[in-house]
Amino acid sequence: MKKLKRRRMVGWYNPIQLGRTAKDVLVSTLLGKHNDKRVLQAIADSGELRPKYFYEVNKPADEEFWFDYIADMGDGFNSTYTMAYHITRHELTLKTPENKTEETQKGDILIFGGDEVYPVADWKVYEERLVNLYDLAYRKKTEGQAKDPANHPYPALFAIPGNHDWYDSLVAFMTLFGREKEFCGWECPQNRSYFAIKLPRGWWLFGTDVQLGSSLDQAQMDYFERVVKKHMKPADRIIFCNAEPHWITDTMYEKERGFAEANMGFFEGHILNHQVAVYIAGDRHYYKRHEEIENWDKKIPKDRTWKIQKIVAGGGGAFLHPTHRESDKIVGKRHKFERCSRYPSALTSFLLTFLNLPLLFWNLSLGFVTGALYLLTAQAFLADLGPFSLGRIVDVIPVVGTALVTKPIALFWSLLILIGFFLFTDVNSKIFRVIGGFLHATAHLLAVLVIAWWAADYVGNGRLIAQLTMSELLKMGFWTFLGGFIVGPTILGIYLLLSLNVFGWHHNEAFSGLKIKGYKNFVRFKIDAKGDLTIYPVGVDRVVTNWREGDKKKGEAGLEPTQMESSNKPFLIEGPVKFCKSEMNLLEPKEKEEESKHPQMITKIELDSNANLDA
Repeated sequence: MKKLKRRRMVGWYNPIQLGRTAKDVLVSTLLGKHNDKRVLQAIADSGELRPKYFYEVNKPADEEFWFDYIADMGDGFNSTYTMAYHITRHELTLKTPENKTEETQKGDILIFGGDEVYPVADWKVYEERLVNLYDLAYRKKTEGQAKDPANHPYPALFAIPGNHDWYDSLVAFMTLFGREKEFCGWECPQNRSYFAIKLPRGWWLFGTDVQLGSSLDQAQMDYFERVVKKHMKPADRIIFCNAEPHWITDTMYEKERGFAEANMGFFEGHILNHQVAVYIAGDRHYYKRHEEIENWDKKIPKDRTWKIQKIVAGGGGAFLHPTHRESDKIVGKRHKFERCSRYPSALTSFLLTFLNLPLLFWNLSLGFVTGALYLLTAQAFLADLGPFSLGRIVDVIPVVGTALVTKPIALFWSLLILIGFFLFTDVNSKIFRVIGGFLHATAHLLAVLVIAWWAADYVGNGRLIAQLTMSELLKMGFWTFLGGFIVGPTILGIYLLLSLNVFGWHHNEAFSGLKIKGYKNFVRFKIDAKGDLTIYPVGVDRVVTNWREGDKKKGEAGLEPTQMESSNKPFLIEGPVKFCKSEMNLLEPKEKEEESKHPQMITKIELDSNANLDA
């Protein structure tokens, strides 16, 4: 087995990583708005602005059909490989919260739901953080399968991109998933960054590409409109995969809503014809499920067995997001959904936030940045505090104030710090940005004052700066840097802790630096012979950290857990959850499903590009 690079979780507070990511995000955002690759993809098909194909699953009418969904992978090795390992096991016996068991099996289709790699898209990053791991977890096709595809149809994989996949303008993503090639043992038939799949028994699976949080492009909307109008029946239902859970972001950040959200609402209502039964998205790295309770002032009966579901399942390997302090108990206005489940629990999420207090422990490189900034800030003021012993604050304030007024560099540097903290503060509340940014900046400036004052008193022993030797000046600078190294991240950690747990802001920043590997999830779906859908949300509390080389002759994965602890085993977060399509369609005429005799799992079907949508 070739040497494998076991990457750590992405260091989002690492200054070098932050610089690289900022550069890629800036370039991709500027280019993405003016050079939309989704349109270029569509133009490649016979010069028309519409893709050619949708896909159909070939499965006997009397067999159950299983497929899996996982999103937000490609981060640290242990978290990503643990989830790849579990989702590729042929069978999983899962315990429910009621201590019952449910037997599940690996899906014939695997859906990657966006953000397949972190921090930014690049072929080498994909290879090290995603491809090599899934290649290890799911062994290549056996000799027998390769020679007899009729009896061993290959499983298929479809993927939609998230914003992190777009950071190289989708180049690496399309190379991996959009060239109708194999991916680590899965067949990848798609040739676009979005797709429509006809599943058995009147179900469809739609995957969209919203680029960098923008609206759907016209070519993509035309594609789905053609599929719905020409190939779907009124009784058919859609499982809708989107890269972002707009039902949560629309509710939390209502004032920030723009054209993209309105465009998505039009798409779901008019293009998809209100036939969506299940919404599922990643982007937020936890599990949450909302269930339909009211539709245009009409209460949904509690005993209804075909309620629309909205699911967030972004637990494929990336750092954990908080599940508490999100204003999402009820989402939607006219069509309302109530939160029924979340993982991890709100209490667990609340307690995990306190890991921000030792923020320096998780992000040592951040201390070098704050240490340098504290030293530069003290140098910008260069106030003579040596003659004042600690405690003489009344005497020190005029000295510092004089330095701020008489030294342009001190005033400029202070304004620069304030602007920096205003920009860092959560952008979804202007009032919070002003107040929170000012208080956060003030806390750091006061810390600089106290640390520099103590260093001057400790080293100078009451003398002025001009009276100190070079060696003493270096010592004073060292103690100021060391104080900033320790105190700077601590103040930031306290700020993030209070911001999230008290005010409900900084959901991303408060958890990205903690690099929490646990509390991961994926979702397994089953369509039975009656056409009813069962949803199995699978959770894993702790990822495996010790691995041994697997025995290929025994059919083991490339790496197997040295020991599978109870906290490493997958379980059902809730449920399972059911959508009984057979009961919903009692009054509709039933049509016999044609028996498929195609040897492959997936058939590619060409859309009639000349058909009139209005016909």
